[in-house]
Amino acid sequence: MIVLAADIGGTHARFGLVEIDVGQPRLLLKDQYDSKAATGAEELVHRFLAAHPKPAAECVSLAVAGHVVQGVVKLSNVDWQVDAASLKREFGLPVTLVNDFVAAGYALPHIGPDDFTALQGGSIPERAPIAGIGAGTGLGHVFLLWDHTGYRPCDSEAGHCDFGPADALQTELLEYLARQYGHVSWERILSGPGLTELYRFFAQRGDPPEQPVVAREIAAAQDPSPVIAAHALARSDAVSVAALDLFVSAYGAQAGNFALAVGARGVFVVGGIAPRILPKMTDGSFVRAFRAKGRFADFLSTVPIRVVTQADIGLIGAGIAAAV
Repeated sequence: MIVLAADIGGTHARFGLVEIDVGQPRLLLKDQYDSKAATGAEELVHRFLAAHPKPAAECVSLAVAGHVVQGVVKLSNVDWQVDAASLKREFGLPVTLVNDFVAAGYALPHIGPDDFTALQGGSIPERAPIAGIGAGTGLGHVFLLWDHTGYRPCDSEAGHCDFGPADALQTELLEYLARQYGHVSWERILSGPGLTELYRFFAQRGDPPEQPVVAREIAAAQDPSPVIAAHALARSDAVSVAALDLFVSAYGAQAGNFALAVGARGVFVVGGIAPRILPKMTDGSFVRAFRAKGRFADFLSTVPIRVVTQADIGLIGAGIAAAV
């Protein structure tokens, strides 16, 4: 079966043709579009089909950043509504609509050792629950449960749960963000916009002091988070370093929270940010925060943690979702 698969987020919309057979799913070709520059999913499906008419797609499967209810979803970070029934009428093909992290969940059991970097080693027990968490334009969560013959991914909106500070600095951050937004979720911090918020938090504190040249660079950027991450990794700006340090510690803390909440015996970190900041993810701070759960620290020290570096996991998962 040839699936026109898409992984649509608030920033990028990735499209591809995925071949689903008895073996491993195979990505035949792919393309990428700017989500914010498009009017909706219909436009992008038309563009992709016009550019890639062969091999002919037999169905459409869209993984979208939002909560899917009865075949309809309002995307979380771009002003679109996607309706599976409307798309089916438009293109005359069967249409599957799934949350983007559910799609990633379908793909996780199929990734190999070359597709991830281990932060904490060990083997995932056979048929044990698995958790996935990923910061990108937003913060996604998914958990996988064994269902007779394979893993079934389950949707979660844990990124919108209340942020829980771990120390005095994070309590100060919570108060700073609450003054602006009222409710402060984990996604408010653990996302591309969240990293920018962390930079602004440290900049307004004045400790460490903000560099005017970096401030101008960030102000000029359409998306400041890659600029902040680059300065932090290069250690060329103390405010950026502080922001990324706090980001990764909070990331590890929430990954540990989610692992405990779903009883996970393996955790996969997915999403666009983690692979780009891999040197920071592997320096131990993520794992320390992950384990810092009091009486459950020893248990969490046995849970494998893997950063997924396979960039096409969402496309592959969307393809698999059409076949289940």
